[in-house]
Amino acid sequence: MNEIEIKDRIIQLLNQQGKMFSKDIAKKLNISPATVSKYLGILHAEGKVSKSEQRPYIFWHLKDNGKQTN
Repeated sequence: MNEIEIKDRIIQLLNQQGKMFSKDIAKKLNISPATVSKYLGILHAEGKVSKSEQRPYIFWHLKDNGKQTN
């Protein structure tokens, strides 16, 4: 899987599931947690995803709970 595919699959999964932990995203996509963390960071910097903390957990979700369009 290339960078674009990983980012797209993370967005699709969050679109379907709402909010998720990074480890659950990794399990669903069958990729390492480190890879998921890397791309969540990129998507966060691009303004496509947000995180909410409920200590000690961090949930990831699409920015503004809106549907992402490409």
